[in-house]
Amino acid sequence: MRSYLTRANDMLTGLARTYSARTAPQAQPTINRGSNQAVTGRPSQTQGTQASQTQTPPQRAAPLFTRDTFTPAESPSTGSTPRIWRDPVSPSRTYNSQDGVPLFNQGDPAWGTRRLGGTGPAERGSDIPSIGTHGCAITSVAMALSQLSGRTITPQQMDEYLDNNKGYSGNSVFFPKTTGILGGSPEITANRLDNLTIAQIDRELDEKRPVAIGVRYGGTQGRSLSGTPDHWITLTGKNEDGTYRANDPNGGVPITLRREGTNGLMMAPREGRHRNRSYHFRNHGVTFTPPPVAPARGSDQDGFVDRAVSRQARPTIRAQPPQTP
Repeated sequence: MRSYLTRANDMLTGLARTYSARTAPQAQPTINRGSNQAVTGRPSQTQGTQASQTQTPPQRAAPLFTRDTFTPAESPSTGSTPRIWRDPVSPSRTYNSQDGVPLFNQGDPAWGTRRLGGTGPAERGSDIPSIGTHGCAITSVAMALSQLSGRTITPQQMDEYLDNNKGYSGNSVFFPKTTGILGGSPEITANRLDNLTIAQIDRELDEKRPVAIGVRYGGTQGRSLSGTPDHWITLTGKNEDGTYRANDPNGGVPITLRREGTNGLMMAPREGRHRNRSYHFRNHGVTFTPPPVAPARGSDQDGFVDRAVSRQARPTIRAQPPQTP
């Protein structure tokens, strides 16, 4: 066997050419480029004087910069953020909303014990009506007028206004008086109806105007669902499946009603003070009408036309008889 003593300046490739030997490709080291990626080389194997190579497909390097996985992706927008209403007397008190209509609870501690149609508190368990026990109607109207006016009108403020402006008749609310709390800005009329139809309700809701409706309690055998309402709620919108969204003063919660018969609405019983009692709408309600839109002015009513100009001075275009060929 022939031997050779290597020198300091010998190159492996030069020796291979001199002695007709073959070399295997050199293994490339792993290069770290931070925690986001690693580029790996191809390993080599050598057996005896012959170098055999096992190749693996090259791995695609990860991008040098990737999205910060600690930052959550933004959620898709689901529409406008529900408005939060703030109490004008106690700004720290806020109220959630549905369709822009505040959710007021008639039994809220801020006004629940306030006496209706008088002054002073109504003790719990007494026969004196309070907002908490009998204030569903004024609470429903307060919710609707808050949305229509754009400013918070709480049940307490509504009761104070009606007390001072003869808004009660015995134990009944005189609904046309309720809109006076707005002071004419905006000018809105409350219309108490006992023949309110579903078609009318749909038109009001299409115009983004809430509707206060009276409901009768069901769940008692033999009890008629027609007659004077037992409770009042505020309709705020209509769903694609034909059901209706409403704010219930009994707890200040959103509820859903469905069609019942030809011209009625109903809600199944729910937990709460009116447990086992369903709600049934039978055409009693209050709509809120904005001021009529002034008719469009044209011809002689157009304010930009000089009224001093006589009709004789205006050009006249007369119809021409048809021409015969």
